[in-house]
Amino acid sequence: MSNPETIKSEVEKIIARLDYKNTGQIREAWKNSLDEDSLAHAWPVSFEEGKLTVAVDNPVYLHNMLLRRKEILEKIRGNPGGEAVSEIRFRMGSVG
Repeated sequence: MSNPETIKSEVEKIIARLDYKNTGQIREAWKNSLDEDSLAHAWPVSFEEGKLTVAVDNPVYLHNMLLRRKEILEKIRGNPGGEAVSEIRFRMGSVG
């Protein structure tokens, strides 16, 4: 059987790595950085170790987001909490 202190330590490491405390601020920064049309087709799905992963539901919007990656990252980083984002990854997926 595992030691409860060892389990607690491992869970704390995982939570720190996932950075849950910034997730709400990062989603707000995302909402403040894109227009309504883009927000309808792309939404953050995870944030881990500075990397924001965004699901995009349409190949045309995915291509557009990839072309605008640097601009979007700069806008996000200009919002409270957004400075924690060092990289954005886009992938096809469902939104909302």
